[in-house]
Amino acid sequence: MSNDLKSVDQVTPDWLSKVLEHNSQWTNGAITELEIRNSYETNPSYIAQLRAKGAQSDQTFVFYLKIGKPERITLMEKETQFYRSVFEFAKEMPLPHCYGYSYNPSSKNSWLLLEDLSDSHFNLPWPLPTTKKQTEMVVGALANLHGAFWGDNSTAAVPPEEELEFKSDDEIASFIELLKDRLSRKRIGIIDKISSAYPELIMNRIQNKSSLTLCHGDVHTGNILISKDESDNRVYLIDWQTYSKWMGASDVSRIISGFWYPDQRHKMELEMLHRYFELLTQHHNVQNYHWNHFWYDYRLSIVSHLYQVIGIPADFASIWWSPLEQLFCAFEDLNCEEILG
Repeated sequence: MSNDLKSVDQVTPDWLSKVLEHNSQWTNGAITELEIRNSYETNPSYIAQLRAKGAQSDQTFVFYLKIGKPERITLMEKETQFYRSVFEFAKEMPLPHCYGYSYNPSSKNSWLLLEDLSDSHFNLPWPLPTTKKQTEMVVGALANLHGAFWGDNSTAAVPPEEELEFKSDDEIASFIELLKDRLSRKRIGIIDKISSAYPELIMNRIQNKSSLTLCHGDVHTGNILISKDESDNRVYLIDWQTYSKWMGASDVSRIISGFWYPDQRHKMELEMLHRYFELLTQHHNVQNYHWNHFWYDYRLSIVSHLYQVIGIPADFASIWWSPLEQLFCAFEDLNCEEILG
């Protein structure tokens, strides 16, 4: 069987059968019925829901198929690499089951076949933030994920300096010009200070490789699946295209400081951070990582997220404009300027 799959139109019962026969968790025989639903396109990929029946079961099984676009092949390379790396641990992770994947750098074809959870789980509509209960579930899942892979060197690597996308002076100047008087002089000054201090700060933090772990890298509500059954506390994380070995606090900061306005943060932030930290440090391999270390990493992550906004084009302002305000508020409330020196 050729693993190459260029479009959803090429998916057949025979293709799906051959993919599933290599998966030990599939025990329902060859595919006898196949229906393709909800086919749509995103920036990096083509998505489709597959509903199928096997010869040895009357049950309908639902799959999530992602086919990478050739021009965005590096993203699918990263995600297929992730599922290959964590395959033996996947049952214990907040992941949909992976039935198969393929990445062919020569033909630039790639695909990923996952368990589809849309019948039982949902995404919060953007940009609605998580509730207290939902945040408890998310930080619990992150604490268990980060704790399990704390210090691990086999699953993810610290990004090399050239992948950290440090901003040029021209990018910083263009971004400030774009903002004009939309921000106060004080906040423009903060952008200048972050731009100068961040590269050295982050390199100093990650180069010693201590207290780093497997991180998702893009934890937002669109990448979190929450159960429709309120008694089910398990959440799932999807779209592992930006994972790396990094500060666990960065994933936590992304979903809190990057989504919550001050009123919600003031009510729940510290409680959620302590919940995460207590669950994280219950893992036996998390050693010599104390609250002051986590608190520094959390504030450094806020600085990092602010820095990453710099240079994003105005065409994407619907994505970054509100988080920019939320991150500035967190930066100011938590005195993050203190760590800039």
